[in-house]
Amino acid sequence: DLVDLWCTINEPVVVLVSGFINAAGVGGNFPPGIFNFASVVQAIPQLVTAHARGYDALHATDAIDANGDGVAVAAGVVHNMAAFAPTSATNPLDVVGAQHADYLFNRVFPIAITTGNFDANLDGDVTDPGEVRPDLAGRSDFLGLNYYLRARATGLGVTVTPLVPLFDFLPTLAYQTVENPGGSPCPTECTDFGWEIYPQGLRESLTFAGTLGVPVYITENGLADAADTRRGKYLYDHLTVAQQAITDGVVDLRGYFQWSLTDNFEWASGYYPRFGLYSYDPVTGKRRLRAGAKVYKTIARKNGIPQSLIKRFGP
Repeated sequence: DLVDLWCTINEPVVVLVSGFINAAGVGGNFPPGIFNFASVVQAIPQLVTAHARGYDALHATDAIDANGDGVAVAAGVVHNMAAFAPTSATNPLDVVGAQHADYLFNRVFPIAITTGNFDANLDGDVTDPGEVRPDLAGRSDFLGLNYYLRARATGLGVTVTPLVPLFDFLPTLAYQTVENPGGSPCPTECTDFGWEIYPQGLRESLTFAGTLGVPVYITENGLADAADTRRGKYLYDHLTVAQQAITDGVVDLRGYFQWSLTDNFEWASGYYPRFGLYSYDPVTGKRRLRAGAKVYKTIARKNGIPQSLIKRFGP
């Protein structure tokens, strides 16, 4: 009776990549921490179906309109997207590899739960038996979109495994950091977490999300920046992109959630990456508002990008 907006699964494709494709530079050694493409092909239908049946259960069970807007349930999935680019824009293999990476990582799951067209064997089409699934169609009242980074794809020209025909590339998702001294140098500007900052990629993600026919929430967006020297500009740039996407009508964007209110225990990296609008000391429990957070406060209160910030951060 207190909740109308429901998310069934957080970042299902990240679950697959980090748990089942633990190759160099790809997976995150999360449970089950294996390298097994057969497991990926087995697991993705389970995640897609689990979301759809969760969606059905929520609509069957929650009949109470908690906030009085006439809608008792809005259920969706929170889906992480990366802006894939070719490692070399002049290399045809890299270009194709980036297209395939975008399709596999960003598109397969949300297309399945909105249209019912589920590319279960990850070959780029839905012509195989059982890939048109009415039980998946329309199982998304909104899409939660997490966006953080630009990734690069180096094309191989041949598939890594026949079990995933479009996996014909090597992705680079993060670059050299204190935690990852052996990583490749950042090609432009990266966060403390080694993620390449690319605000225009949010526009690319929102443009695709806008084709799905459902409202969108940016459910996560932010950066690890312990020194707090880039947070204000990052927020300004990404929220400017979001505002322009609304103005241009490319997406029905309903909201934006900053990651995160405070520094948090970030999975295997612990308290190293500082994502918070507030710093957090895990020993004393004290929180302190970061200067970069004031940019977010200003935009939130104005419900838009004010001239004062355009003069400060704009071109």
